[in-house]
Amino acid sequence: MMETPKQQAIKAAYGEHWERVKDYVDEDGWCNAFFGIAARDFDDTESKREVWRPKSLSGIETNQGWTRIESEEDMPKPKGVEDVLVITETGEITVENSMSLNDIEVRRYWLRTISHWQPFIKPNLPLY
Repeated sequence: MMETPKQQAIKAAYGEHWERVKDYVDEDGWCNAFFGIAARDFDDTESKREVWRPKSLSGIETNQGWTRIESEEDMPKPKGVEDVLVITETGEITVENSMSLNDIEVRRYWLRTISHWQPFIKPNLPLY
């Protein structure tokens, strides 16, 4: 079975410990077993109740707010003048307007070159 990018990220975060913990790790990277693995074996960990995970997995539930583009269904819906942040295949982050996605050629371009997107929330202007 093919691993999803999310599963690959979880596996990578556990590194050398993956084989020992893989049967006890859930879909968001939380592990409910310890196997003598100490927190010092990781750069940083977080815990809640009786589960733990590498801190590098914080935000994996929502992919830090990013939507991965793997098909047309994953692309933002063109509506109004909504700006979105996008990550290109080269890792560059830019702001794009979702209205441009009404154009089929733009949609094809996005499918080839854009890996992720999220709504762009414009910050408040400074008061002084």
